[in-house]
Amino acid sequence: MKGAYREPAGIAFPRKADVDANYLSLARRLLADDARKAGVRAVFGTHDNRLLRAIAEHASAIGLPAGRSAAAPATASGRRRGWGGL
Repeated sequence: MKGAYREPAGIAFPRKADVDANYLSLARRLLADDARKAGVRAVFGTHDNRLLRAIAEHASAIGLPAGRSAAAPATASGRRRGWGGL
């Protein structure tokens, strides 16, 4: 679960910036060649458009095709959110 909580720093990330940085770091690990060779199928879900763009840009930079997962939940407007399907 992604979020900032009022917990000691050893238990949870207390600042949103730290949460976001860790989320992006983990996304990059899941998109890495060794993870994909091991059978990892990365799918990401967040309402944070900045993080979605950063993940998509990273995937593009390492030569992965961009795509939206058909399983991504739709917003109230009916648009799909999320990035994944690798």
